[in-house]
Amino acid sequence: MRLLTFILVLIFYIPSLAGVPDWCYERKVQTVFVNGMLVDRKSARYSINKLKNLILVPINNQLKNFYLQNYFEAESPKLLYNYHMGKVDDAIEAYIQLCLESGMTFEEARKTLYLWLAKLNNIAIPPTLSPIYQLFFDKYLDKITEKQVEKLTEENYGILLKNYQEHKEKLQEWLNKGYPVILVAHSQGNFFANAYADNGWLQPSDNSAPPPVVRVLHLATPATKLALGDGKAIYYTASEDLVIAKFVRFASDLALDIKILPPNISLNCGSIAVCLSRLHDITLHSFVNTYLNENYPPGNSMRSLVRTALESFIKSAVEEWYSNLIGAPGSNFYEFEKLALNGRCPVCGIDPTAITGRQIDPPRIVELDCSNNPGVAMRGGYQVTTLILDTSKLPKNSSLNFYFEPYYIPDSICISHPPGNEIYKRIKIGRNVGTPDLPINESFQVNNFYGVDPLKSKVVVIIVGEDPQTAWDFEIGCQ
Repeated sequence: MRLLTFILVLIFYIPSLAGVPDWCYERKVQTVFVNGMLVDRKSARYSINKLKNLILVPINNQLKNFYLQNYFEAESPKLLYNYHMGKVDDAIEAYIQLCLESGMTFEEARKTLYLWLAKLNNIAIPPTLSPIYQLFFDKYLDKITEKQVEKLTEENYGILLKNYQEHKEKLQEWLNKGYPVILVAHSQGNFFANAYADNGWLQPSDNSAPPPVVRVLHLATPATKLALGDGKAIYYTASEDLVIAKFVRFASDLALDIKILPPNISLNCGSIAVCLSRLHDITLHSFVNTYLNENYPPGNSMRSLVRTALESFIKSAVEEWYSNLIGAPGSNFYEFEKLALNGRCPVCGIDPTAITGRQIDPPRIVELDCSNNPGVAMRGGYQVTTLILDTSKLPKNSSLNFYFEPYYIPDSICISHPPGNEIYKRIKIGRNVGTPDLPINESFQVNNFYGVDPLKSKVVVIIVGEDPQTAWDFEIGCQ
């Protein structure tokens, strides 16, 4: 009988989260960079590394306690790569996106493509084309026949749709995992960010996933709008940005009734010539040299503005994530619900707040370090007691020993580590029902299956007193 009990206990110790949703044991904030036009993969990786090292690493260090308190981690930033096909191809793709975003159809965009090509080649175009000018442009288009232009447009549109599909799949993969997503879009990447929102791609494809939480930081945007409202998206475009200035002039000169978001910040770096020299950027449009620069505007640089925006986005995204699932803070069981998510992530299959007819104790939260605080002792009766242990300061593969004495009247106990993975569960055990081997003295390892992180380094103990006359004792601590 002792051997059978030992085998059953071992079975409980086997870490298994089969069928448990990802977000029950892995909660991450995913920052995503969407690059602009004329950027090859090597340059895009350079940009995302700068975003990581200059912005995200300092933010994550600053938010270390915030992440710990909310059981979240910062995932490494990812790239949604906007293909670089060539100057003309990239320009055509951007023009198609601009037209579609402003409400034109693809056919309407294609019919005005020659205006775009002409403008790129610095050919002056009056707002209204006279027959003479039309003849001129017909001759210009002889260099690229109408059929070739249509083919080029069709090809770029096809590539754009393929690019969109790849981005959609990655976005929905992160959202299906329950990750809050923070998009950082630069230049043409802002058209992509807006397209994600317009086409409903910022929604998980898995209906059981948590409600999506998304934020967007638009930088150097040639777009006509923000991807999201309600303060969930902001933008910074420098008035000195020569590329955006050209976009604005183009839309105005051709009278296409396209209103690009106006610049909303000045770098205050001097004349354009001086700015070019100080920022080492011939367009004043570069993601790294201009929009992550640490000196301008003086006193509150672009780097500082970007960091402040992303830090605020991360905090509000995590808070919204929990609000969507368990409501606002205030309940005595709020910390427990952050683990159980209102039953989405069952802890021992028990909802302490749903048990009636007896005292319900608020969760007790204790940090173990095996030196200053080596263990916890509790005594109770006809009540529900919840203990949340933080073992993040313990070495990997540390062992905890627990003692449970239900005495004669049966009581129930469950221990879960990480939350959602039952390592020990006994229902209504006591000498009056013939439970052998009492009191219970067992041990288990922590920080061994998933490593040490804010969520997976938690141990949850729930004890349910099953009778008004019952009494029990419990201890847990380092071996």
